[in-house]
Amino acid sequence: MKAQSVRESNTTLVLKTILRSTEPISRATVASQTGLTRATVSRLVDDLRNLKILEELAPSPSVVGRPSLPLTAKPLSYFTIALELNVNYITMLVIDLAGNVLHFVMENGDLRSSDPQKILRHASNMLQEWTPPSGGTIIATTLVIPGLINQSDNTILVAPNLGWRNVNPSHFMDIPEAYGTLRVRNEADSAAFASIYSAPGRPGSQDTFLYLSSDVGVGSAIMLDGTLFGGKHFWAGEIGHTCVDPAGPRCTCGANGCLEQYVGQDALLSAANLTLDSPINDLIDLFVAGDTVARKTLDQAGTSLGRAIANALNLLDIDLVILGGNLAHLLPHVEELLYSEVSYRMLSSRWAETEIVADTHGARAAVLGACYASFEDFVANLQGWA
Repeated sequence: MKAQSVRESNTTLVLKTILRSTEPISRATVASQTGLTRATVSRLVDDLRNLKILEELAPSPSVVGRPSLPLTAKPLSYFTIALELNVNYITMLVIDLAGNVLHFVMENGDLRSSDPQKILRHASNMLQEWTPPSGGTIIATTLVIPGLINQSDNTILVAPNLGWRNVNPSHFMDIPEAYGTLRVRNEADSAAFASIYSAPGRPGSQDTFLYLSSDVGVGSAIMLDGTLFGGKHFWAGEIGHTCVDPAGPRCTCGANGCLEQYVGQDALLSAANLTLDSPINDLIDLFVAGDTVARKTLDQAGTSLGRAIANALNLLDIDLVILGGNLAHLLPHVEELLYSEVSYRMLSSRWAETEIVADTHGARAAVLGACYASFEDFVANLQGWA
């Protein structure tokens, strides 16, 4: 390996070690954890400080010898931005490498069958209404979409519930060069990163799971040992368009009996005789009150969701499922049927337990995860910032 490549690799190792620590960490501790010499660590830390990626805090007393200088990510220095365009809302989040939330805004609205040019220009305006702190660097701006993305050119191939096909956001968004590279990511894939990390560069408690997210549409993401499994075209995870009943209702994708037609928000509200602009909590309130139609609707949803999850787990051999979006709110009310169906249909259920939990990040999940994903790329490719 070339000397420059070794240096770049070691720099990334040092930064990862510091970011994953739950508290500021000394150079000596970094050397101990990485196996690098103290002199090497010191040189690399100085490089990272010169780039304003790290900062040293006030000395902390040590047991013997000189006080150590704790290292941590430098606040207000490197930022990443994420914008989610979903059927019922737009969210925007900005965080820095230290994990500080610098800006968050959520706009409710109806983006069904919307004009992509109009919506994307509005999103561009939202970006430019936020003023970055002086002296900082924006490493990336990510657009999060519930649909299939062509990763090679960031084209939105199809977002069925938005009514968008073959849309390239860069044609409609006026993003200043200072806002970094524009990336487009799938909504469920992005949300899953919020469960992989607890802060930029700091792994959470789980690294292997199936993540499901539901609003009007239903998507999923597969995380294996902390890495997103995207498939050959990065289109893996379209669980909302797996069939749970061939004789079921027609879906927006053109097929029949898709999971989305049983657990998607519009499908649930319609089945319960509620208007499509009703909040999902209206359905839950009816269910809790004992309404017959609401109970039938959520019972069907629980069974259908369990069937789809079991099919996925039989293929993947994963024992943790995280439910986000509306599914997180519905879980307590469909849990019994959900577990029953998963257990009934999983071949391995007698030997391994499946855990199904709710995501706790709420409406921020996708934008937060997208920011974490951008910082993951940043840490892995530091040579581009030197």
